[in-house]
Amino acid sequence: MNPQGDTRVFWAALFTPKLMSRRDFTRRPIAFPIAIAVLIFSCCSCLGHINSSPLFLSEGGYTSNVTSANPPVLSASPQSLAYTFPLKVSENHRYLLDQRGRPFRIHGDSAQSLIANLTFTEAETYLADRRSKGFNTVNINLLEHKFAINAPKNRRGDDPFTNRDNFATPNEAYFDFADSIIDLTASKGMLVSLAVMYLGYGGGDEGWWSTLTNAINTQDVCYKFGFYVGRRYKTRANILWVIGGDFTPPPGSEGEKRLHRFMEGIKAAGASQLWAGDWNAPCLSTDVRAFASDMDVNAVYTYGMSGHDGLTYAESRTAYSYAPARPAYLKETGYEDEGLLPGDSSSVRKYEYWAVLGGATAGIFFGHRDIWEFATSGWSSRLAPGHGPWQGALNSPGNLDMMRLGKLLDSVAWYKLVPSGTAGSKTLITAGGGTYGRQDYVTAAAAADGKLLLAYLPPGANTTGVTINMGSLTGPVRGRWFDPSSGIYTDIAGGALRNSGSHTFIVPGNNSAGARDWVLVLEVDENSRR
Repeated sequence: MNPQGDTRVFWAALFTPKLMSRRDFTRRPIAFPIAIAVLIFSCCSCLGHINSSPLFLSEGGYTSNVTSANPPVLSASPQSLAYTFPLKVSENHRYLLDQRGRPFRIHGDSAQSLIANLTFTEAETYLADRRSKGFNTVNINLLEHKFAINAPKNRRGDDPFTNRDNFATPNEAYFDFADSIIDLTASKGMLVSLAVMYLGYGGGDEGWWSTLTNAINTQDVCYKFGFYVGRRYKTRANILWVIGGDFTPPPGSEGEKRLHRFMEGIKAAGASQLWAGDWNAPCLSTDVRAFASDMDVNAVYTYGMSGHDGLTYAESRTAYSYAPARPAYLKETGYEDEGLLPGDSSSVRKYEYWAVLGGATAGIFFGHRDIWEFATSGWSSRLAPGHGPWQGALNSPGNLDMMRLGKLLDSVAWYKLVPSGTAGSKTLITAGGGTYGRQDYVTAAAAADGKLLLAYLPPGANTTGVTINMGSLTGPVRGRWFDPSSGIYTDIAGGALRNSGSHTFIVPGNNSAGARDWVLVLEVDENSRR
């Protein structure tokens, strides 16, 4: 199949005078100067004065190599610690790296309706706040079917398709705005987890499954639309592609084949960024056989072992143990202030800590009832009671807990962590660790080099102390308790501890929020070695 020949309709649609006239670059403060810079760069290249070296644009923190078939490198501004996209998988397949070899841990916020439900100015406000709180990733639906004020239109009134049921009619104005949002996110040094065609719970009206499977959108149409999307976003290096969403296509069905052809089109257009999958919970990206070999990372979507108990450590452990190994991260679980699972801050906190120390070592996502959909005083999804404007949720307890979790992990070699008893590692907790499958279970992980151990005691832990296998560490140990509700450390008395036998650490009692969850932090004290 000739991709260019098969997409004449999209090339024609993109450059028709009618659509070109609808481009309003005054609404795209980021993309317009970048487009001019790239044009100048291209012209100079043609004259032979510039080779394929990157072009640096300091305002947005970009570097771009337009001669490459791969996504160009985007270097974030100093506030983002200079991560350089696109991401790649580490040599041991356990975590993600930027182009300079720096470990990148997904620390994400759920923002599914951002493209459809925010103006550019509102998006700027939201992303600036997320970045200031340490979030480096946002999950966004490219196409929002239901959960927006004028869905599937964006706030400007642009529909994603000129014929809503026909993927062969992409609306340039809609995708032009989507471009600006992805570019704005890049200017903040942030990754976009881009749910490129959200299918919707149960294949119903929340997503695009019924449109994907109608009589119009044949496999060929889906491939061509994928090619259109891939050609458009192959140069946006700050993307992690996500296929699916809240629904598992029936195995071998026509809909599954169309969805895969859509993905094939994206790849055929030259989009080489990494892929994850999102199916019906509980799931891993690799659970759907037709897509398993396409998955570069294993996204975990879980509400717990029973589907409603919040025990995120079980599915996370399954993801970590999957062979061949892939970086595993928690993509979705119970949201703050929602009702699918208890949404109080201590409950949401345990979902995150259980996951990251239980196996989702490549990162985690957080979600809030009012933020993912960007509720207003007059509109919400009504999926849960008590909605309020999204701006009022930016400083919720759960958001601040995520900020504290990020700071904890940033302070240690998180990318070396191996969950207790996995991948041939030792069992780290010998007593007081609760029962697997229950609310009192303590998750723990240690660095492969034996220099670090973290253990999370959840609010339901009914033990007065936890006993650690000290032989899992390689030198004298400094011990501290970390309060996940305040970010405050408390030194454990007694100085350096021996790294042999076992040691019982007494739980301090209630934390600053009045709950009983704590993180035990054990680090080899290099000064005691001397």
